[in-house]
Amino acid sequence: MTHSETPTEPMAPDATAKPSVTLVPFAKADFQSWFDHCTKEYAKDKQKSFGCTLEAARAFAQSSMQSALADGLQTKDNHLFKIKDEKGASIGAIWIAVQTQFNQKSAFIYDIEIDDAERGKGYGRAAMKALEAEVAKMGLASIGLHVFAFNERAFALYQSLGFEITDYTMRKKIQPQK
Repeated sequence: MTHSETPTEPMAPDATAKPSVTLVPFAKADFQSWFDHCTKEYAKDKQKSFGCTLEAARAFAQSSMQSALADGLQTKDNHLFKIKDEKGASIGAIWIAVQTQFNQKSAFIYDIEIDDAERGKGYGRAAMKALEAEVAKMGLASIGLHVFAFNERAFALYQSLGFEITDYTMRKKIQPQK
């Protein structure tokens, strides 16, 4: 086709177009289903990372989540956001907490998840950029997070966004003596 010809079929959307997202605070009705889902996924991640039983991972995850969000959406210094795409559809969630370390307040991401069907489309990057703006509005100067070692895709995303490794937690399995 030459430049003067008109295509007979509509052009595909620009594959390089960057998606945009909006972060919307959770409504009370959003909380319990997210909490249950997040707890279940956290347990699976713990089991995968530590090799424990799913039952032990579930008990740990349930206890951790209940402790961290003891007052649900009203838990002090915790913020939960739905991630909405350009059309206003909910495509994921982010949970952050404001923490103070060394007399400096910062945000810590406890959970970020993009729905399976929307992964690999740039929404994770867009959500992280939107979160940076939200955290800046809160007057916070940094964002921290934890990433499981097996989650190489997320690790690469965070590094590409400028996150730096601050420490490593390591573990070695040994054969116990009886």
